[in-house]
Amino acid sequence: MISSASPTDAAPHYVPLADIVNDYELYSANFLKIRDKQGALVPFVWNRPQQKLAAAVRWQMARGLRIRVVILKARQVGCSTWVQGFLFHRCHLRGNRQALTLAHKADSAIKLFEMEQRFFSNLPEKGPLSVQKKHFTRRQITFAASKSSTQVEVVGEAGRGYTSQYIHESEMAFYEDAKKTQTAVKQGVPRHTDTAVFIESTPNGWGNEFHKSYVRSTTLRFDEQPDGRFLARHRTSGKSEYVRVFIAWYDDPTCTETPWFGMDDLDEAEKELVRLYAVGLEQLAWRRSCIENECDGDVEVFQQEYPADEVSCFLRSGRTAFDPAGLAYQLEHSPPAVPENTIPAASEIEYDAEKKNVNIVVKRKGRLIVFEPPEERHQYIVGADPSEGDAGSDPTPMVVFDRMTMGFPAVWYGRAEPDILARYGINLAIHYRNGMFAWEANNHGGQVRDEVLRIGYPNLYYRTVSADSVAMRESDKLGYMNSIRSRIDLVNTLRKYVREAPQRAWAPVRDPRVVGQFSTFVWDEGRPVADPGNTDAEDDFLIAAGICLMAHRGSVEEPLEPLGFDTLMRAYEHLGRSYGKALDPLQLAGLGVTCEEIERLEDFIVKREEGLKRKGLRSMN
Repeated sequence: MISSASPTDAAPHYVPLADIVNDYELYSANFLKIRDKQGALVPFVWNRPQQKLAAAVRWQMARGLRIRVVILKARQVGCSTWVQGFLFHRCHLRGNRQALTLAHKADSAIKLFEMEQRFFSNLPEKGPLSVQKKHFTRRQITFAASKSSTQVEVVGEAGRGYTSQYIHESEMAFYEDAKKTQTAVKQGVPRHTDTAVFIESTPNGWGNEFHKSYVRSTTLRFDEQPDGRFLARHRTSGKSEYVRVFIAWYDDPTCTETPWFGMDDLDEAEKELVRLYAVGLEQLAWRRSCIENECDGDVEVFQQEYPADEVSCFLRSGRTAFDPAGLAYQLEHSPPAVPENTIPAASEIEYDAEKKNVNIVVKRKGRLIVFEPPEERHQYIVGADPSEGDAGSDPTPMVVFDRMTMGFPAVWYGRAEPDILARYGINLAIHYRNGMFAWEANNHGGQVRDEVLRIGYPNLYYRTVSADSVAMRESDKLGYMNSIRSRIDLVNTLRKYVREAPQRAWAPVRDPRVVGQFSTFVWDEGRPVADPGNTDAEDDFLIAAGICLMAHRGSVEEPLEPLGFDTLMRAYEHLGRSYGKALDPLQLAGLGVTCEEIERLEDFIVKREEGLKRKGLRSMN
């Protein structure tokens, strides 16, 4: 039996040593000291976010799994403290263990090590839990009795082959080369149950290693118990052995202040927080104060540093080139937000020379994903981004664009030499109701042009005379020339498409690879590019999709509208307004439209005119 002071410094009580070895919560409350937010030295009694994190660890341990946790968190909620205490507890009381903490910068490493120094300095001076300092070197503590050690390093200082049972990757989203660091460090973690890897960070953009680790993990449901602990239950299985823990700012009970306003004074964002997360006035008062005093009045900064949900925070952080709300709309309709089994089976498109038609054939390693088959009376564009097409070259993606729904019903992704890519593109265009075929004219685009001219496919995209031309006349030159100016037009059209899609209920992009490229397209030195800090970031799908949109739009001077608007408008003007009168189906059939389409157009015009009146503008009709 051992004696220790209780967290309230009451009379000593006695607990079995075995309980302390195996019970981190009991150990931390009785033997570890931390600095609270007021700077006082207090016993380490877990707060609500730390209890949530502990529940995830208990869930894995109860199933005999290795402890692997990825934590997305708001700032200053205590997750780093909990993980450092976990590593310290294991190394203090278990023999021959090594723990490694990786910080993203030197001053963070110093703060994390000072936390461990505080743990060490406040351990009992006598008894089984007392420690004799064997080594107390620069950012490393070695325990004489257990022969275990805990070390804090800055990313890049830890070398390959460093063997550790316990690893804490702190603020991983900010690592300079997170993929390389993870490969080097995690190879040293033995694959048995008495090991732990904690990946923890505030968000810093979409598509980086931290974000990918988070979305590939298993999700749990956390039910709060009467004693303040959480019970974790399985929700959905991930691709990795990691479980995810999300800690929002409102999970921290210290994020409260006395409110100086009432429920009737809330703005729309605050009302949404109340509706979705039952946030109280005291929490909203803290939020307002934090925005004003710590974020210089910038709500966007607060949403990055103190996330309220586990999707928008990734989009709002980093340097994304696309509208966060538009990106969120696309992400809601593609994996991992929807089950991966909703993605159709892979296939290939093949030309039947005997029947002179094309067929879609399901193949296990096919390069074509068909989300929607061709629809009657719809028109389509196939966009392609050619490359050399060999094994060492960039991929050569193609996308199919529906000019009526503004969606992308099919995606082809692989590598093909330019002339072969041209044949695949023509086959796709034929399948999609003899749609238009457009491609990037630069470099290998010339070989694509030569092949489509040899085949004689008629529905091809001809670029305008010049991006600087006032008339924007169509030229006799095939393909989209991606110059500095035209790339700006293409990117801005893509940005407009992403921004307006949710507002106008355009069909979402369902392919996670395309959506992923939207998410990792960022501003870098004033230019929108595939994230240079993300080795997996590409923009080839975006080029193919942008070419479709530019071919559809004609020029940046034209509105980005679904096809059919002009046709319906002409039909509408021909028939005149028809409120309260039946439309003649035969007359409509001659115009190539239906009663339903005319009715939808009338609804659109009424709404548009109402909007113009509200803005003080006259009707354009």
